Amino acid sequence: MAWILYGLAIGGTISFINAGIKYQMPMLLGVVALKYVALAANRFKSKRGFFYWNLSNYIVFILIAFLLDYKVEIFGGS
Repeated sequence: MAWILYGLAIGGTISFINAGIKYQMPMLLGVVALKYVALAANRFKSKRGFFYWNLSNYIVFILIAFLLDYKVEIFGGS
């Protein structure tokens, strides 16, 4: 959020050494939204299965973030 506000304030573009960082916030918001929907569907009662669901979604989030960060090193290209 800070880099969005900074970019709006200076009116320029921002570049990152880590190119995948700009995708992590939208992905994280998506994860939070999915968790909220799952909790609402279960009437805000947590179950043991919900722990494993959270764990598997977190692992997928980390894998996607890793692939975004290291896609050039893994797949080549620029």
